[in-house]
Amino acid sequence: MNMAVIDKGNAEMAREELRARVRAEIARLGLSQKVIADQSGMSGGTFSAWFNGTYKGVYETYDALIVKWLESCSARSRIRAVRARAPEFVHTHTARKLMALMEAAQYGPELGVVAGAAGVGKTMAAKAYAGQNPNVWIITADESMKSAAATLIEIEDVLGCSSERGSRRVRRVERFLEGRQGLIIIDEAQFLSTKAIEQLRSIFDKTQTGIVFMGNAPLNDRFGALGRLPDHAQLFSRIDEWEIIKGPVSQDVDAILDAWGELDSDVREACRAVAVQQGALRSMNKVLLKASTMARVHNAETISVDDVKAAWKKHMTGEMPVFRRAAA
Repeated sequence: MNMAVIDKGNAEMAREELRARVRAEIARLGLSQKVIADQSGMSGGTFSAWFNGTYKGVYETYDALIVKWLESCSARSRIRAVRARAPEFVHTHTARKLMALMEAAQYGPELGVVAGAAGVGKTMAAKAYAGQNPNVWIITADESMKSAAATLIEIEDVLGCSSERGSRRVRRVERFLEGRQGLIIIDEAQFLSTKAIEQLRSIFDKTQTGIVFMGNAPLNDRFGALGRLPDHAQLFSRIDEWEIIKGPVSQDVDAILDAWGELDSDVREACRAVAVQQGALRSMNKVLLKASTMARVHNAETISVDDVKAAWKKHMTGEMPVFRRAAA
């Protein structure tokens, strides 16, 4: 009997099993052949030929690459099995209030200001609103956008109108926005210069596009100071929506804790203590996420107070906030 033929046949059977496992991963993860080729270190053509059994060269090298790729898929699955996931966007009391403000700004149209503590869900509310309404653009400001020109460049990029040539940048933006009944949300707006803010006010006037300036607590003082200056009366008089958020309200905390599922009373009290610290709801979610992962690693069905304390100690700074234990 020809042993080479037997070995070749066994190799092809093993290779067909690899192809079946790849097909299973494609079905499970919804991956394209190009993604698999990139992740496994093959060219698209080589992977296609290997996958379809039409490759003319030596298969063994590519068999080994596929084995490594399948092992990496298994490793990712094991990690995901123990890694907790935070709840999707929760419609908290504050989120509903902010989304109503954004709606008023878009369809008024109006200028709005949202200033508040970090971690109370401002950005998540903006993203949720943008996902539910047409013609909403979120622009995140930073130190590089202090000038009006830099702000316009970023707006052009987000709107997708920067390819138009032959006119001033501000006119390109205005022509794009006219008639769309849109909303521009400027997150981290405390980074904008006064000239940039006035430029946006001018765009609002000319295009009737709603604008919401959103940022941390000092943003409120910033706009308040502008309102006391005669040179900026046009801006201040146009702000119809103004929301100051000093911190998460109890309804926000309870809504997010409910979204996490079954949590005993002591865990909820510990999380409430975290929520009133710097970082607010964001910190609470982060601690719960880490605590949930720790519980899964230990095969525990629910998060314990010890998990919360351990998560705080490992991932946060300072002492764990003192919390009130539930009465027995």
